[in-house]
Amino acid sequence: MQNNSKSFSWSDYEIIEKLKKSLNLNLINITSTDTIPGLLANITEKSFVKLNEIKLQRTNKPYLILISSPEKIKLFVDENYLDRNVENLIKNCWPGPLTIIFKAKDNLPGFIKSSTNTIALRCPKHPQLLKLLESFDGLFSTSANISGQQTPTSINQIDQQILDKIDFIVFGNEKETSPSTMIDVSKKGVVKIIREGEFKTKTLEKYYGNKL
Repeated sequence: MQNNSKSFSWSDYEIIEKLKKSLNLNLINITSTDTIPGLLANITEKSFVKLNEIKLQRTNKPYLILISSPEKIKLFVDENYLDRNVENLIKNCWPGPLTIIFKAKDNLPGFIKSSTNTIALRCPKHPQLLKLLESFDGLFSTSANISGQQTPTSINQIDQQILDKIDFIVFGNEKETSPSTMIDVSKKGVVKIIREGEFKTKTLEKYYGNKL
């Protein structure tokens, strides 16, 4: 990997503080996660614009937001659209590789949510990333590739064009995995599987208590 001056390990005792400062300055970083490596940014409009400049060809599509605990969904989600079955999914699958699309709060800024007033959240199962997330309401996360190009599943597959535009690259000893499973619960009483990843449908049905 090039850009060794940017490269750090999660085991570096200073890296979380470095990332906090970087993210608060609206700089973009790449980190390994509990799924695939991703771009990481503060949930500000400046960071949103910078992510779009890196991703290219991305028109008004919102980014996934990582949060440190299920309790933080109340900052983003219209809780009138939650029911016991969805709460069971959250309880059993978070922290973990499940992205959930919720109905967003009406007062959230447009760069955080979709044009249909939905928002995608995930609580990752990654101790260092969770520690970093404790200092933020949430952080934007997206695959570390230019839109339309192959999604890298390891740090070494990331295009040099991307690496040149970020502040830090942080990785650990995580094994290579697939992207998170993605489901949509933004309509009351309906769960739609958008993408099957680490969590399989049968597992989700077990926790949800019904067929998906």
